[in-house]
Amino acid sequence: MTEKQVLFFDGKCGFCLQSIRWVYHFDKNQKIDFAPLDGCLANCLNLSHYAALKTGSMVLLNEDDGTICIKSDAIIQLWRTIGGNFKVLAACYGLFPRSIRDFIYELISANRSYLGFRKSLCSFPDEAFKNRFRL
Repeated sequence: MTEKQVLFFDGKCGFCLQSIRWVYHFDKNQKIDFAPLDGCLANCLNLSHYAALKTGSMVLLNEDDGTICIKSDAIIQLWRTIGGNFKVLAACYGLFPRSIRDFIYELISANRSYLGFRKSLCSFPDEAFKNRFRL
């Protein structure tokens, strides 16, 4: 059974857009699609409220069972889905208590505009990447 997931992200954040490019690059089995948190799909699934959080949030939806992961849990599930060495990284990161993981996530998220990706990344590197977007 192929598990299909949708990664919802802040579509107005250059750091977030660069991050989904990273996911696209490493997701060799194409298990993850992408959608903005301020888009129609997020609104239809009642996920758009995550976009209003001060520190922002990434939301990972497992379409097979409807499971929703946010913050550090989303990172761990994302790495598990990508597989390979990222599964080991997910297992190691998962050893930390959620409160510590989420603190680190929120710290990075709150400072994402200072991490060098201030500009929006409008162009898509190829048609295959564009086809993995759900609006």
